[in-house]
Amino acid sequence: MANKNKRTHARFPFGTLVRISKRIEVDGTGIDLGVGGVAVHVAVPISEGSPVEVDLFAAGAPVPGVVRQSVPHPDGGFRLGIEWRLDNGELAPKMT
Repeated sequence: MANKNKRTHARFPFGTLVRISKRIEVDGTGIDLGVGGVAVHVAVPISEGSPVEVDLFAAGAPVPGVVRQSVPHPDGGFRLGIEWRLDNGELAPKMT
């Protein structure tokens, strides 16, 4: 069977509070985190392709991203897959 995981970077469990904002502001819980993006569990959907700011609280400043996936979460609410909109080298300084 072919591998359907299209991620180019590893993801790691990340279960802390995350705030998503741009046109709306919604708090959620991180699912996993990687160099290429983050998955977040939120109560309301955000349209795929929407630009957002992701406040990881530990990063020191919101990180720009774009919603690549917005699907129902098995526990209710929605699972957002957000791709960072930074060069990989720019993300590390924000997270230190």
